[in-house]
Amino acid sequence: MLLAVYWPAEPYATNSNEVVDVAQAEQNANARPALAQTVEDWDSYNTIYLGFPV
Repeated sequence: MLLAVYWPAEPYATNSNEVVDVAQAEQNANARPALAQTVEDWDSYNTIYLGFPV
């Protein structure tokens, strides 16, 4: 099982209005921001759970 926290390579702003503006622009552009780290071998895991705040 893989348990990890993933952060964007370029951190988001701390101001909520700026974060909303960036998020909307990313959604409109269908962007996939780079991650600060990656998993080397996805095939070595049988189960991977993805979670996110709602």
